[in-house]
Amino acid sequence: MKLHPSLVSSRVSYGPDASPVTQADTQSNEIICSYLGTIFPGIPIVSEEARGAEKEVREMFWLVDPLDGTKDFLAGHPDFTINIALVKESRPVLGVIFAPAINELYYAYEGGGAFLAAAREKACRIRVSSRSEPEQMVLVTSRYHGVGPESSFAAEAGFAGVFPRGSSLKGCMVARGDADVYLRLGNVHSWDICAMTAIVKQAGGKLTDLRGAELRFDEPELLIQGFIASNDSSHLRLLELARKCSRDEKASIKVGAALKDPDSG
Repeated sequence: MKLHPSLVSSRVSYGPDASPVTQADTQSNEIICSYLGTIFPGIPIVSEEARGAEKEVREMFWLVDPLDGTKDFLAGHPDFTINIALVKESRPVLGVIFAPAINELYYAYEGGGAFLAAAREKACRIRVSSRSEPEQMVLVTSRYHGVGPESSFAAEAGFAGVFPRGSSLKGCMVARGDADVYLRLGNVHSWDICAMTAIVKQAGGKLTDLRGAELRFDEPELLIQGFIASNDSSHLRLLELARKCSRDEKASIKVGAALKDPDSG
């Protein structure tokens, strides 16, 4: 990343989903797509910043988020990442997450485990924690999304701690055992969590949608309606609690809307 946030703050545009797009997003995308296209010319590339290639996608494709955590990048936080996944037959068989500001590289491949290469140290294998009781566990949350329902989830579970983090590093914290649970109740795009899914799974954890089903990346621009990642020791129990918080949040929104519109009922 050559551009400091102070240099890109005046070059911000907004995508179809109102998320910020900077010059760093587009430059990162150009570099990654050029490299992948040259080294692997037969594999289609789908990227958040270069949509349209999904029409060419068959059973195998690259799924790229060239700058995950743009809000953190603009705010000067180091929690932004580059996410690259290789999807084969609807599942990520390779996942790579690079955090350039802190020089951490996470990667995993199907059947081979998950690894962290920090700074210039030799890559080491990472595993999820073995903590199983909520009062021993740490929840990692977003700085920007779903603060209300996630706070309710944390309060009801009685976690030992709640740690805010940006981008896909939240999933990496679960994979390396520094956190135990990551819940997202709002919508998220497939390129945001595909590489993370591979890393969490290969580290011994679990990542499912709110129905408890493993994610399938059948469509490159799939919009995922919430998910939970955990160390898999209490996944079903935490999943049920997440569902309850999600239902409560939706009911609260409906009540709020009715109060604002007395004629709605």
